[in-house]
Amino acid sequence: MPESVILSEEGIIILLLAIAIVMSIILRRVKFPYTIGLFIIGFVLAYFIAPNVSFLSPISGYVPNSDLILYIFLPPLIFESAIALNSRLLFKNIVPVLVMAIAGLVISVFVIGLLLSYLTPIPLIYLLVFGALISATDPVAVIALFKDLGVPKRLFTLVEGESLLNDASAIVTFNIIMGIVALQAYSGGASSIEEISVFFTYSLLFSFAGGIFIGSIMAFAIYGTIRASPDHPHLHQTVSLVIAYSAFLVSEAVFDLSGVVAVVAAGIIVNRMTSRRLGPAVREDLYKFWEYIGFLANSMIFLLVGITITSLGEPLIFSWGFVALAGAVIVAVAVARAVSVYGLYSVTNIIERDRSVSRSYQTVIFWGGLRGAVCLALVLSLPKEFPYRDMIAAFTVVVVVFTIIVQGTTTGPLIRFFKLQRPDNVLEFERLWLSVRSANESRKALLGMKDKGYIPADTLDSASSEYDTAVKDLREKFADFWRDCPGGDSIRELFWIKAIEHEQECYRRMYDAGLVSPGVLERLLYDADTRVDKIQSEGIYPSGTRYYSPVLKIGARFKKDISPLFGKLYAGDRKEELLDELFLMYAVSVSASETRDWVLDVADETGSGRTIIDPVVEEYGRMHESAKAGFRSLADSSPGAVNSFYDYLVSGIAISGAKKMLFDMKEEGFFDEKDIEAEISRLRREESRAREKVKEF
Repeated sequence: MPESVILSEEGIIILLLAIAIVMSIILRRVKFPYTIGLFIIGFVLAYFIAPNVSFLSPISGYVPNSDLILYIFLPPLIFESAIALNSRLLFKNIVPVLVMAIAGLVISVFVIGLLLSYLTPIPLIYLLVFGALISATDPVAVIALFKDLGVPKRLFTLVEGESLLNDASAIVTFNIIMGIVALQAYSGGASSIEEISVFFTYSLLFSFAGGIFIGSIMAFAIYGTIRASPDHPHLHQTVSLVIAYSAFLVSEAVFDLSGVVAVVAAGIIVNRMTSRRLGPAVREDLYKFWEYIGFLANSMIFLLVGITITSLGEPLIFSWGFVALAGAVIVAVAVARAVSVYGLYSVTNIIERDRSVSRSYQTVIFWGGLRGAVCLALVLSLPKEFPYRDMIAAFTVVVVVFTIIVQGTTTGPLIRFFKLQRPDNVLEFERLWLSVRSANESRKALLGMKDKGYIPADTLDSASSEYDTAVKDLREKFADFWRDCPGGDSIRELFWIKAIEHEQECYRRMYDAGLVSPGVLERLLYDADTRVDKIQSEGIYPSGTRYYSPVLKIGARFKKDISPLFGKLYAGDRKEELLDELFLMYAVSVSASETRDWVLDVADETGSGRTIIDPVVEEYGRMHESAKAGFRSLADSSPGAVNSFYDYLVSGIAISGAKKMLFDMKEEGFFDEKDIEAEISRLRREESRAREKVKEF
């Protein structure tokens, strides 16, 4: 990469960061979409302000090197999305995601090219170049809106999953078509359709498969780091940053594979490894670090997109003829997106009848397909002498501006039209609930100070009575809420989802304490995620059905099929499976009991009606009893395994308590950090020995 990409643009980047900080505060206060606001600010800054302010003059007419976007900002942006994505939901929806990301993009490229070939004098091959670069979706603004509005997790996963892989498909397809253009220019003739099709298919599949391989290899670098130093968050953050960039650079620059796919694969694997191997505090530090990196990259990219639009748009002549052509380009891109979305989802709905994607989801996916940084980076990478470059750049500017400004600002109303957002009565319920919990905790804190004598009793009593009054007022508001609530469906859904999230948190705590194995945790979280998905997407509430990952089902069936062939070698696996069942039954029994009690506490705080909470309480009571019965059945058939399990449980609880105390002491700085780390390492070794010993029954 040229030195000027980093050094000569250093001042502009620092200036843009300062602008991003100020605008972040302003845009959040006025509740305007952050990324769309930055795009507008970038455009206004470059077009209206910079030419008239001397120290801002470098921004006017500034065009970033395409490598700055593709090699500096894109890898961390992709990695941040991949590491935060729910991989269990992604793999549950992998069929529509892959179909849209690959087949959908190819259809979009050819539909755009064919439609515009009838409207412009540009040869089809160059229009396919435009189709490839403009088909890269960038729904960052829409994803942020999804989070704010609380759309169903499945819709979130479908949009973000497609976007991650769509960028990879677009870049690979763009490079393939550019290669065909170069080949035709060199050979002086046209290749046959058959040759082009074979070349395209082979290149796309090879690039994707190779990217997955490179990304996976790079991701495993963090495994060694975690084993060598499990309690150093800065080290994990640095290694993950190196993985994000190295996966992209090695794939793209060394092996000519898909760097985006490599980064996606690396991000998903790092997510799974860190969720299994890191403690809760260190894991949270890593995710917060990547949230910051994502914020940084998004801020810079959308400011640069707004600034770059002004430079790319300068050669345009705004005549009525151009306006008509611009409208035709927007329509062609929209038609291509509609054909791929509605057409392909109709096919996947036939393939997966029990997991069909609704028309409302499809419409939001269609309209939320914004274009942004990747499109501009690809058009900037076109050589100056490339035929029709200015016209392709003009088309790109038109589509990017339209999708960000028009589609980006109207996606929210579209979501509300289809009632996919969190309902108003749910928002009101949550607001009142949080206020009640806050007042109750404040009152408890004051009561806890009474016996210490630091504050006069009458002062504490006066303050406590104020909170008593506040709680009473809030309970009256809750009574009004239940009286005016138009229906209980949305509140019932909220109770179910919050209960399942609490259940998942119980599983995670037990795992962090070493009381649940990674495989058992995976089964439990997959089941819980599926129940949430069923509620949000299909309105099906839990009724005793358990859901298991298809991958785990295949693995279990494979082991069962080969067990007669290997006899003694498989005996160890059978022991491990038995222990996993014990751990699973224990985890479900404990979490179901805790969740049932939690739901009853929430109902008491909020005055919720029995018709809403009874089904939730009954389901968790049934889960608790069923798990206890399953545990007893295993105990009767395998007493040795149960005794071994109890020994491990006692050891795990003791070690977990000691580790928590040591981590607290480390934070407070009471003892020498090296001594504390040595003791933590000793406890980890003891934990590992206990894990091995539990299998000796």
